[in-house]
Amino acid sequence: MTAKKTILKIFKNFGKIPVFLGLILTVFSVQCKSSKNLGQLINSEVKKTMDTTDELRVFIASNRQKNGNFPDCTNQYYTTEPSDQISFFSCDVNVPLMHSVGAIDVGANQSNRDKYFSMGNHREMSENKFMSRINGGKSDPVMVFIHGFNVNFEESAYRAAQIAYDLKFQGNIVLFSWPAGPENKFVEGVLKNITYQNDKNNAANSVDQAVQFFNRLGALNGKIYIVVHSMGHQVVVPALFKIGQESKKKFIKELVFNAPDFDITEMRAMLGLIQPLAERITMYCSPGDNALVASKTLNQSHRAGLCAKIHGVDVINVNEVDTPVMGVGGLGHGYYSSRPLLVDLIQLFWGVEVEKRLFIRKGMNGNSEDYVLRR
Repeated sequence: MTAKKTILKIFKNFGKIPVFLGLILTVFSVQCKSSKNLGQLINSEVKKTMDTTDELRVFIASNRQKNGNFPDCTNQYYTTEPSDQISFFSCDVNVPLMHSVGAIDVGANQSNRDKYFSMGNHREMSENKFMSRINGGKSDPVMVFIHGFNVNFEESAYRAAQIAYDLKFQGNIVLFSWPAGPENKFVEGVLKNITYQNDKNNAANSVDQAVQFFNRLGALNGKIYIVVHSMGHQVVVPALFKIGQESKKKFIKELVFNAPDFDITEMRAMLGLIQPLAERITMYCSPGDNALVASKTLNQSHRAGLCAKIHGVDVINVNEVDTPVMGVGGLGHGYYSSRPLLVDLIQLFWGVEVEKRLFIRKGMNGNSEDYVLRR
């Protein structure tokens, strides 16, 4: 098969997928005699280069309670309290060219757009208009991000934009922002166990609304990529399980679990009905994730994100790329937005089989993972 036919087949199957041009050229130049034609083809498909400061429109579905006494697209407006209805809207997020991969820099002087993230326009819309805007029947890819524990509204929107920017994602980015996070920094620093329990309750109470949201996504013609982090799995996994009880429609291209704060026994029991909904499921995990070690103690159950093999899921241990200095630092619980994970995520979105991706090796016999992301 020629280089051109190979790439055309990929784009036909996977839509306008995010790329790092240098990475993809490196992978395919080994097999192709002419990387010039290959490069031209990729260049024609990648319209958003994201190599300067850029304003990304993040489409947001949220069941956070609104407070009309404060400006839109802020923590004061979209609170940590739950609502019985989903709001549909968008926020324009300024992503600075000077941010490090995986970092969210928010400064007091937000007028420096090249250095700091900041919020822009807010647009409320109906559910039907929202679904039409993110896809419009064009079969374009849609990446859906669901955040985890202790994440306020602004951070969740910035994170969604950061991931899309650093991936050079060519489709629309959608955030499902459920009511998580502390009311103030005192609670966050001193009473984190209370925040955890509140967030856990809010996650459980968000499941039915997530079912509604995912069912609408399933009706779209596009390629749906779902990326979940931490306690967000307590929203997503039960929601997809409920959908799987009623339907076997395969509407998810890639389902990606990052550091799932979820009971491993329950996850294994639920995934039998979830797997038919997705073409592939990948789980990134780390036995050295201190946040999940604490959750294991608090919940008295092994958390899936500490690594455990699951039939039909590519389980990837990322502990090797997390290198703390003298036991302090490293990627920690937030590794999902870091450079090592994003490099693998790009290849995953391209549809590359796990054992053929860069920096992946098989796990050792008897270990609790299938693969390891190499240092």
